[in-house]
Amino acid sequence: MNDPKATPTSSPLPIALLKALNDKLSAEVGINYSADRFSDLYRHFKTIAKEFEFRHVDDCIKWLTDHQLTDRQLSVIASHLTIGETYFFREPALFDHLSQEILPELITARRKGRLYLNLWSAGCASGEEPYTLAIILSKLIPDWKDWSINIFASDLNHHFLAKAKMAKYTNWSMRACQPDLVARYFKKDGESAFIFDPSLRSMVQFQKLNLARPDDYHQFVEVGSMDIILCRNVFIYFSEETAHKVTAKMSEFLTPKGYLFVSPSELSAVVEDKYHKLTYSGGTYFEKSDGKPRLKAVKASPVVQPLLSKPKPMPLAAAKSGTSPFDFNFIDIKPKLAVPAELDAKFKKAQKLFEQGAWQEVAQVLLGLYEHQYKEAEVASMLSRSYANRNWLVEALAWNTIAIEKDNLNYLHYYLRASILEARGDTEEAVDCFRQTLFLNPESVIAQFAVSNLLIKIGRRTKAKSHLKSAQRLLLDYEDDDIIPDSEGLTAGSLKLIVNSLSESAHD
Repeated sequence: MNDPKATPTSSPLPIALLKALNDKLSAEVGINYSADRFSDLYRHFKTIAKEFEFRHVDDCIKWLTDHQLTDRQLSVIASHLTIGETYFFREPALFDHLSQEILPELITARRKGRLYLNLWSAGCASGEEPYTLAIILSKLIPDWKDWSINIFASDLNHHFLAKAKMAKYTNWSMRACQPDLVARYFKKDGESAFIFDPSLRSMVQFQKLNLARPDDYHQFVEVGSMDIILCRNVFIYFSEETAHKVTAKMSEFLTPKGYLFVSPSELSAVVEDKYHKLTYSGGTYFEKSDGKPRLKAVKASPVVQPLLSKPKPMPLAAAKSGTSPFDFNFIDIKPKLAVPAELDAKFKKAQKLFEQGAWQEVAQVLLGLYEHQYKEAEVASMLSRSYANRNWLVEALAWNTIAIEKDNLNYLHYYLRASILEARGDTEEAVDCFRQTLFLNPESVIAQFAVSNLLIKIGRRTKAKSHLKSAQRLLLDYEDDDIIPDSEGLTAGSLKLIVNSLSESAHD
């Protein structure tokens, strides 16, 4: 049998085998691939098979589905299927809210008794998030060494954890940090590396943990002990069932007034009856529920209107007495604007902000609209583009996934995904997404051009020539001054010159 790497891309995928593998992965590590992404899963396992020293990918998949996997094997698999892209102070609005609202309240309350704080960075990757928390706490608590501060940081990927424990980073990990912060908390190591402050590292405890196994959490953290759990960009990999199981279990490990933070695209992962939904100026988070309606009023975001509880039928006794059992300061459902026209106005505002390049402001408006289930595919797509333009590629991919789920026949969603994947360096996946784009719309000049350009970069000149010819043929229908659709203002005349130049280089 030939090596699977040599198998033509046109060969049919072993669908039944991949379904069994996906079921196994979903049960063991939470990672779940939809059937339309089985080609991606198969491609990843060609690399995984080599690491496990299998000659043939199908043999590797069969063996993995038939055997109980060790933690080490699961870690290897997860390292290939998940993204470790993170950096210090990622999502500044969240950390602003923590440092200006939540943590000061906690610190003030704890100064009246035992001095302690417990935080959990679940899915910590290479450690930037828990170390960011350590920086914030050191600034908020001058006498932090007199406190018992425990930042628990967990991940399944042993490579990520090894890097996190070394605490050695490049400028890329600190791209959101001000120079004075870098000077204060990092020590230069050579030309391009920085070591994080050893004293603050003592706050953080790293542990290998599989979040898809909630029954194992107690080995690492104590029930009812966590003030804050950050679990961001983890549930984008999980099935809805696994995500709900995890967030429900996490509520058991929070204090009675503990908080859970997930990424904006993962709100549906949170089991609603276990938490109260709250908002801040940058998004949404969750407070552990005691099973009763929330009576405490919470400051509303400047973008999202104050929330009200959804009225329920009034009990007969209350109706007769003229009293109401409902307190309309509850913060427990999605915001509700008065009229659809107001939603339309906000969407137009987002479009205008997008044209102006105000990416952060765009996201703030769109996140409020998405919670109203307003034009979900369009909103998710614009969010994806906004995050991509800020180089927040994990968030961009997450929102792009939602856009595709909501509108899976729109070729532009796949074109955007291909562009994001190319920017991340995931070349093979980018090529496949460009092909999906062209499958849905073979007349897309910009997609024909983009995939040919990428194929030339990776040395596949013969295949690139075919797409260049298609682009040249399609360009015959355009006048030189015409704007090419989906090209952000590129004229046909300019694209003709570029395509002709690429065509010549492809023949070199």
